Amino acid sequence: MKQIVTVKKNLSKQFYLFACLLILICGATNAQQLDDNSVQTVKLDNDVTVTLFRAMNPELSSLDANGDVKQVAPSNDYYYLPTNLRLGLRPDGVPEFLFTKFTTESKTGVNGAIMHMLMQWGLTAGQQAELDKKLKEVTKNPNAIVRGQVQLKADDERGGSFQIISATLSDKSFATAVLNGRAPMLDGGKVAMATRLTADGAQLLASTFDKATSIADLSISLNYVYTTNFPAFKGKITYYWSRIASYTDSIANHSKEDQSHAGSGWLGTLFGVGVSVDNATVDKSKFEKITQDMVEKKCIEVDIRESGLPDDRIAPLRAAFMELIVKSFTTPAEQQPVQLGKKSPEKDGNGNIIKDLSDGLKDVVSMTNVYGENHKEVTIKESFFQNINQKSTQVINVNYSLPIVKEASVTGNLASWYNGVKDNKSCVNSVNLNDPFFQHRDINFIMDLEAKEMFEKEINYVTVNVRKKRSQGNSFEDRVTMDMKYFNEKGITATMSYARGEDTDPDSYEYQSQWSLKGGNIYPPNPVWEKGKWEGVTLLPPLMPKTIEFEADLDNMKTANFARVTLQVRFSKFGQEVEENIPVSVSKNEPLVSKQIFMDRNTKGYAYRLIYNHKEAGKVATEWTSKINDYYVYATIQDGLKDKNSDVFKKGVEAAKTIAQADKNGVVTVNKVLDTFKDIFGDVSKKVLDKK
Repeated sequence: MKQIVTVKKNLSKQFYLFACLLILICGATNAQQLDDNSVQTVKLDNDVTVTLFRAMNPELSSLDANGDVKQVAPSNDYYYLPTNLRLGLRPDGVPEFLFTKFTTESKTGVNGAIMHMLMQWGLTAGQQAELDKKLKEVTKNPNAIVRGQVQLKADDERGGSFQIISATLSDKSFATAVLNGRAPMLDGGKVAMATRLTADGAQLLASTFDKATSIADLSISLNYVYTTNFPAFKGKITYYWSRIASYTDSIANHSKEDQSHAGSGWLGTLFGVGVSVDNATVDKSKFEKITQDMVEKKCIEVDIRESGLPDDRIAPLRAAFMELIVKSFTTPAEQQPVQLGKKSPEKDGNGNIIKDLSDGLKDVVSMTNVYGENHKEVTIKESFFQNINQKSTQVINVNYSLPIVKEASVTGNLASWYNGVKDNKSCVNSVNLNDPFFQHRDINFIMDLEAKEMFEKEINYVTVNVRKKRSQGNSFEDRVTMDMKYFNEKGITATMSYARGEDTDPDSYEYQSQWSLKGGNIYPPNPVWEKGKWEGVTLLPPLMPKTIEFEADLDNMKTANFARVTLQVRFSKFGQEVEENIPVSVSKNEPLVSKQIFMDRNTKGYAYRLIYNHKEAGKVATEWTSKINDYYVYATIQDGLKDKNSDVFKKGVEAAKTIAQADKNGVVTVNKVLDTFKDIFGDVSKKVLDKK
């Protein structure tokens, strides 16, 4: 959340420090802060349209030599949404697209087809340079620059992050198999799609390619969500100190006639006997009523403008804004500012207190004290009395923004891509299966792009064995091993060539895959033979990567006297219980952290608990719980954890005593918990036995 504080005249440091405090309390936790009001649309020369958002300046406002607030210039950094979906290119420049129709000597025409392609989105180097130039022209800002893409997450609500839109491919009588990958989160990343078409499906789809149709019957849509900061709340407070002075003068005159408050002056009339400038400690609720009365009498004017966001999101901002009036006048009596230097305040010739602003620590201490239920009394600040004497006018404007989630899609139609490759024999061709030349068949194994990202992190290599039992003669056998060196030199596809010979069953072969993983694991130890498909086999690893995001409210942690909170995660990996720990520390000032884990592909979720480090009582742990298909955890501090004498707190201290250390690979051998969540993980102990 971002606040912009503007001052028309004589804003004290106290207002500025409170504004800074609100920024720290209400700041959004996203690493990339985008201004929802700063959208720009730029059209490149090749008809590629780019939508960009300007980043919000992360710096706070600062004071100038006169004590007024200086405004920080808007950010020059821009980030763009996904655009320019296109076919990928091999290192030699050939498009990564294959459409092969196959026929026989029969008079039925096309007997079927296979289609395989790799797609990617993002700007080329030339488009990036062109976008930078045109952005400067559109914004009239010579320093505007494109820093990269908007941070994205997969949109699983709109039919999945990767959508194939085709009447032909959605009909099993036209397409016997359709394989697809995951939408890439980063520009330049690739996604694969492959299908095998029946005779009718091949002819139908080919007709939309070759005929004069407006589009082809195949579109690809990548669906994402992203976050921007939406202007949610605007507030303006105007202090008319001449009116406030008249207001207090009228009360002071009334106090002279009220003998019960003799000697107390107007402060005594307002707040009770004995309250004076030298002892200005008053009841907070009474002071709130006085400020409300000042607002009603137009001594203080409040102007609030709210957006159309739900009230449950706006209400906390509204309450914090109204509390600003009280906080600008007072400080909690239980937490008085540290007095440095002089024993008593200086006064001018008229007896008015002179504020010593060279001592910045007093202001910082008074402004960083947050009011709570225990602060029943407050002390009026010296600046309150100074401003009454100066009779100036002060204006404070605060703009609050809230993060909102938006949808983004990038869509492409095959017609435009096909026109660029239809004359390339490496991309579009046809074969006659009765031709003796084609009695050799290719067997293709395609590495899943998600699996490729796991190499060197969790996977060393994968070995694929192939066998083809011929109706006559010896069986065909071959093998291939794929690792990072293989990917760098040959790409993500491995091909074996099989000679049919006298085989009467050319459409059947078997394969088995075995993965070598970090830590010396071979999985599975005894791989089974599976029936392969001629259009290709996508290799999926036994593990899947998941990124867990962990967030905590640092201010709540400070209030509860916690210095650190750790998310302890237990999950199944190769059928064993494995632990990862993700900490959030108050001292690092990073409320949101993330960590990638690798868990069994057939796992539904994970178990977790929170371990708090209390500054006095040590470790305090919550109970174990589970999550299914949700990889975001927020550290909620229960009310009982704020009281060291509560049963909840004591129970948490006892629970923390069972913290066990996992081995170097994260495997848990004692104090296991996954077996208590068998509806998610099954019988983990049985899986380990089966694995052995």
